[in-house]
Amino acid sequence: MNSQKRATTCPNLNGASHLLRNLFHVSLLLLAACTPAGPYRTALPKPPPECPFSTSKSYQTECQTSRHEHTNDYDLLFVEFDDQGLLYPTMSQGTLSQWPQQINEVMDLLDELVKPYKENISFYLFVHGWRHNASSEDDDVQGFREALQAAALAEQASQVPHRVIGIYVAWRGLSATMEPFRALSFWERKATALYVAQGSVRGLLTRLKGLQRGINCQPPSQCIRGEPVSGTRPKARFILIGHSFGGLILFNALSEGFIERLTHKPGEPAGRFGDMVILLNPAFEASRYTPLHRIVTDPNRQFRGYQAPILVSITSTADWATGWAFPVGRFLNTLFEDAASPEESTAIKNTVGHVDLYITHKLTKSAQDTPACQGWKDMRTVGASVRLQQMRDNLMAEANNNSHFFGSDPQPILKDHWERNFCGGAVLTHVKYNPNSPIWNIQADESVIANHGDIQGSVLTNFLRQLYKDSYVYPFE
Repeated sequence: MNSQKRATTCPNLNGASHLLRNLFHVSLLLLAACTPAGPYRTALPKPPPECPFSTSKSYQTECQTSRHEHTNDYDLLFVEFDDQGLLYPTMSQGTLSQWPQQINEVMDLLDELVKPYKENISFYLFVHGWRHNASSEDDDVQGFREALQAAALAEQASQVPHRVIGIYVAWRGLSATMEPFRALSFWERKATALYVAQGSVRGLLTRLKGLQRGINCQPPSQCIRGEPVSGTRPKARFILIGHSFGGLILFNALSEGFIERLTHKPGEPAGRFGDMVILLNPAFEASRYTPLHRIVTDPNRQFRGYQAPILVSITSTADWATGWAFPVGRFLNTLFEDAASPEESTAIKNTVGHVDLYITHKLTKSAQDTPACQGWKDMRTVGASVRLQQMRDNLMAEANNNSHFFGSDPQPILKDHWERNFCGGAVLTHVKYNPNSPIWNIQADESVIANHGDIQGSVLTNFLRQLYKDSYVYPFE
């Protein structure tokens, strides 16, 4: 009997030992698959390194670690947040300082950068999403550089050029480098994005808004309650863009301000946040958007005419991350949650771009450009020697196209189901709700955005640039 007992016991011990070894190996694999939990941008040299735009993503070492990249066309600043949504400690004389100073340093830098350009500034803020970070070789970092380069060219071709300054808001969106851990990190990184949204990023956004107001309200008589009076050309422009979980971060940090903007008393304007906020394939529950949707679609709420939207959310029908992976994860998370209505049941499981009830517009690609855009060319197909002149031609064509759509009315009134063609092939169609509402939730066709990370395509970027220009001509009042 004893030998039988030993015979049956030994395999169990071996099995336990085998299990422990497997767990140890899996732990090593997990550790190997994880990205470092620390900042990529650890230096702030003065003067900043010269980092001219390169399509090859090849940058000198100084540019790879600097929180300030300088070029003749734009400046790019970086602010990084940890997994708790707090700032990383900064380096001081080779050692970590006691207090994080990144936001203070960025604001000081911006004060310096504004002065030489007589305060004609265009601020571009970008919050990246899942699978990205502040690494110099990251696709979103390179894509933002490309966007700033294109914006700078458009400014150089305009009548009143603005200096382009980019602020790249970074967090640990890429936590794993090996599959399947990389794909499975989607839900874990969503939780981190919420920490970031509720953390120090709110202080950064508020201070940037204050900087824009301070520039635009000199002298103070140019503003009412911190906003430029109607017809005043703003000296400082400010656009905010969030992709994926970056869209969650921006929306969560700013949604209260949107509600304030839309519920103020007549004759008492409340502050808008920047000139326009754009969310690309945003990855958050539609239920977060529901209160704003109900306010803006209230039948008693009237809008006097078209005004540039203050919030634009764009989601591709081909985005598997928000269209498939997100609702699968939310289904499991909401098994024991009660929903008061079918609308709420759908909204807690799906992202804002995949709830038909909330869709206001559709974005598609036309087979050919509208005749009003004659002479317009995609800048990616134009040689360097003629780029500036072609951009001037493009701006003229776009102005002609806008006149064709809006007419001469300074505050046009759009009708239900309006359709607007943009130079470059984008076609925007109003689907439902108030046709002059400043809150847009757009469903984009696969031909415009092919997948979750496809945010650099020609049709989309040209559409966004032209739409943003509406904020100069038709500000929200």
